[in-house]
Amino acid sequence: MNFKLTTLIASVFLVACSQLEVGGTGDSATVTAEPEYGISQVVGNLYMAHSDGHNTLFLVTSGGTILADPLNLEFAEWLKGEIAERFDSTVRYVLYSHHHWDHASGGAVFADTAEFVGHENMLEALALPLPANYVPADTNGDGAIQRSEAGGGLALYFDRVDANGDGRVTGAEMNRDIVLPTITYSDVYPVYLGGKEVRMVYAGVNHSNDGSIMFFTDEATAFGVDWLLVNGFPRTLYGAGLDAWVDVTERMATLGVTHVIPGHGERGRLEDLKAYGQFFRDLRTALEEAQSAGMSREDFQNSISLPAYSAWPGYETSLPVLAGEAYDLALQP
Repeated sequence: MNFKLTTLIASVFLVACSQLEVGGTGDSATVTAEPEYGISQVVGNLYMAHSDGHNTLFLVTSGGTILADPLNLEFAEWLKGEIAERFDSTVRYVLYSHHHWDHASGGAVFADTAEFVGHENMLEALALPLPANYVPADTNGDGAIQRSEAGGGLALYFDRVDANGDGRVTGAEMNRDIVLPTITYSDVYPVYLGGKEVRMVYAGVNHSNDGSIMFFTDEATAFGVDWLLVNGFPRTLYGAGLDAWVDVTERMATLGVTHVIPGHGERGRLEDLKAYGQFFRDLRTALEEAQSAGMSREDFQNSISLPAYSAWPGYETSLPVLAGEAYDLALQP
């Protein structure tokens, strides 16, 4: 196996065009009119690859390569070639973070050589008429997303996802490039290859109910997608209470991590993960104090102040939104 590029920081720009901000029904990611792909070393033989604003990881071992999310078909085809050319390696495992199409598509590129691992809830999620995070966008209730209902990433890639060109996107069209997991698990599942371990750990119910943390044991690196950000706020709580967000950050922190890699944005370290978890604790404390004082939702949103996070992008706009969602969720039985 060719490991000449042990320090690989290669940014491959297919075309660099004007950038657009994608709000999506789930995530915010910077994308370009033409895709921008790149690879950079994390530690040892663990590498981060990106397709525009989406990140994934792959670990090259003596027995082949373990890949996290395949992201999309075009990127997966490019990455397969890079792994073969640069490392003389073949993908033997694809590990899904969750079922959403913008992270899980493209696995068919590796289906001739790889096993696919995902949480057991992924099968049920992929069988739904629409992915759960798109249901609120289906304002006319027809079980599909019209162009006028699409936002963010789906709006940007609508014509690509709308396979039959009928102006509406169904769950089947979103999921058509996703290979079903050949191996599923419930709580923890270790993947072994070439003397290396990647531990799949259930992330609980937050961004979705089928999320997996991937812990690359020897590299002390954990990968969390869509629920995890470094120095940033989530767009929404996705209907999950603050306890769920505290729990998932604690679960990752106790794995023995040094490096943390989110599905979008910059990479970080354990202290960044702890700061992210502390944000949800601080918001929970502020909420409890406000409710004990009989404060209304509007007053809580208007008065919320957590200066420790004021340097995070969107502090003035994101914090009141999250505060309002937390207030509503706390009232639910």
